[in-house]
Amino acid sequence: MHYLIANPTAGRGRTLRALPQVQAFFAERSLPLTTLLTEAPGHATDLAQALPADATILSLGGDGTLCEIVRACIGNGRTVGVLPGGTGNDFAFALGLERYALAQGLEVVSNGHVRMVDIAEVNGLPFVNALGLGFPAEVAQAAQQAPRFLVGPGVYLYAIFSVLSRLKTPHVEVVVDGQLYYAGPALLVSVQNGPSTAGGFLFAPQANLDDGRLDVVIATNLSRWGTVKLLPKVMKGRHLGHPQVMLAKAKQVSVRWSQPRPGHMDGELLPPESTFEIRLRTAALRVLAPN
Repeated sequence: MHYLIANPTAGRGRTLRALPQVQAFFAERSLPLTTLLTEAPGHATDLAQALPADATILSLGGDGTLCEIVRACIGNGRTVGVLPGGTGNDFAFALGLERYALAQGLEVVSNGHVRMVDIAEVNGLPFVNALGLGFPAEVAQAAQQAPRFLVGPGVYLYAIFSVLSRLKTPHVEVVVDGQLYYAGPALLVSVQNGPSTAGGFLFAPQANLDDGRLDVVIATNLSRWGTVKLLPKVMKGRHLGHPQVMLAKAKQVSVRWSQPRPGHMDGELLPPESTFEIRLRTAALRVLAPN
């Protein structure tokens, strides 16, 4: 039995439009499918938690919906399948799916194999793909107010340029696996389990979901113009040689800001904090992946 948890508001209506295609796929193959719709933030976790301990749960939505489902599936017998229907779909991309290819996702959840992947936690809250602190979180917040006609990467590009007018680079200390790695001004700290975030920005192009390490990317004291010039390189994953960009790999990360800064994990906004404690849980999630 497959259980489908769909977020009807994800992807600016993309999920709701995709729902009949998903249901028809299972009906044509005489595969039983139970469909559950989320009604509010956090509801996907409650729905998943109420399902059998060995359930296969399909997520139709974006990374935020998937993150909620995963919280009920870490370290137990539930298996998660990913149907990309959100704005960014960065975890689907990390698995090897095309970012908006629903048909490919359906084939994977029908015929793919189980892959054990790593999951991270920040201040005790699990996330699947990426944690962005500082500038990325401000962008995620601005993306929620983007004009409705924008979709996909266009939402995030709009948000980036709206945030550039109030650019901040406060002091931060980043400790990786118990050792101080960086102390100084920083535009952002991005902790990546997968390679991309915000619908295609390749913050950590070599990040892998099952390599037992998080990729920690720090952009230091960049100006507005320096940020604008760097963005095209980030989209192509060619920014890591920049003198104001640093990369570390770690299982545990402590990020300590001189003033509270916002965060986002998989697009879900976190309230401003001065300290973020991140740890990796290796091979903690069963997920359906391409063969």
